[in-house]
Amino acid sequence: MLESKLHTVVYQVKYQEQISMIYEQYQNTVKPYVAQLEVMENEFPVEILNEVRSIMSHIAKCYETDDENIIEININKANSHMKRCILDCYKYLCLAYSDFYKEFIHTYRFTDLTVIDNGEFWSKLCKTVAKAKQQLIVAKEKENMVEDVEEAYTEFENAYIEYHKIHQLIENSYEHLIKLKRKTFWKVATSILAWVIPIVLSIVLFLLQ
Repeated sequence: MLESKLHTVVYQVKYQEQISMIYEQYQNTVKPYVAQLEVMENEFPVEILNEVRSIMSHIAKCYETDDENIIEININKANSHMKRCILDCYKYLCLAYSDFYKEFIHTYRFTDLTVIDNGEFWSKLCKTVAKAKQQLIVAKEKENMVEDVEEAYTEFENAYIEYHKIHQLIENSYEHLIKLKRKTFWKVATSILAWVIPIVLSIVLFLLQ
């Protein structure tokens, strides 16, 4: 009697391995992506949270029955929600990296970025941004064409990879960027002083006459 209440069928190796793989995907993929989003956007997107809840709900249902068909259905559903969860992570991270890039361009709008690494940094950044934008367009077009959004998974994954490259390029160049910004500041400050001082002197001399 006690054994039937424990629903031991789900403890078979084949089911435990599948459930373990789902947990590993959450631990090794979803959690790091969500951590990135929380740092960059200061939020845990509701869509991702809902997918995680659905995953856990389907896994829990596997432990409530000894019907192998129901167990397999719920494991498949959990896997499907996991794929959608990762897909949502890709979408949100693309947006987060896009915002990061826009903020970067705004911050360094008065800085000549073409001088970093003899122009290599700016050239790579422009090419990567163009590629990332194009890949995201492809992903969205694919999403609109298919009935199941999961079919656009690979396209969004590729878009995420390109946007992540943008983030890495900028992060890896911050030491050069800070030095360049300081140079630009003093250059602008010197130019302003060179323009202001003669005017001030002219006014002072005029008043002393």
